[in-house]
This record gives sequence, structure tokens and C-alpha cells, in this order.
Amino acid sequence: MLKDMLPVKKKQAISTSSLTKEVLRITGMSEYSNSLKALAKANNDWNLTPEQIISTGKVNRKIYRIQFMNKPVRFSEVKEKPDTTYVYIQDHIIGILDQENTNKLMQLISSSDIHDVSCVIQGGMYKIVDNACNVEIQKNGISAVIIIRHQPKE
Repeated sequence: MLKDMLPVKKKQAISTSSLTKEVLRITGMSEYSNSLKALAKANNDWNLTPEQIISTGKVNRKIYRIQFMNKPVRFSEVKEKPDTTYVYIQDHIIGILDQENTNKLMQLISSSDIHDVSCVIQGGMYKIVDNACNVEIQKNGISAVIIIRHQPKE
């Protein structure tokens, strides 16, 4: 049974090169748009000039107008949908892990020492600045993944 919080074990310093990274895709985010709005904040980099963006080394990278708070991550079972898991950020449900990703999560909990868990949420309006200071503005949908860095138990 999935516990309300993912057990992250505090251990002595560990070499991050020995960690494995697992990425789990979050679905159903459109149902939780109010939660996503609560986690959104303005990205200060959006207001930088093209010259400033180039000087900060963010050439040819997406710079989103909005960025999202992404920690702490918490999980709980979806009682109405067995084998799926709610994903919370700061007590806001942002989506679910489907059966396949829930199974991966459960396997990681039982077979690995979890080093850290984070969530990457991105999407919306963004701009890209090239080396010639040209700015391209686009928009895409919001998506999110969970990133779990872990070490298999010995």
C-alpha cells in the first residue's frame, strides 16, 4: 500500500554519480488547473532584454513567462481509481500517476533508497533568444514529470 509520503532516506553523503534517475509522467493535469495557478509565479528572466539573456548564457533556451514551484512532492492513493496515485506539490494536487507509473513508483520504494524527488512543471508562453538577439515567442501546453534519484538497495 502506498504511504502518504514517499520515504526519502537521509544518509551520509553519497556520490551522485552512483544514483539512477527515474522519470515518471504525470497525467490528468487539466483537471487541476486551479492548483497549477496557485503554484505559478512570474519568471524574472522573462523581463530580461535579449542582450541580458545572451550574457546569462540562456541563448536558444526556452524562457517561460511563468515558472512553477515544484517542491515538496508528495503522493497518495486515488481511492476511486485503484493502481493510480495523486501527485501533490505543496498540498495542491497537480495530476496523477497512471497504473504503469504507479507500479514503477511502488517498485522504487520497495527496491531502492530514494535520494531525492522533484517535479518539473513547464509550459505556457515562452521565448527563445538566439545569438543575434532575435526573439521568438511561442506557447505550448503544460506538462509535468516526477524525477526520482535513487540507489538500488544492496
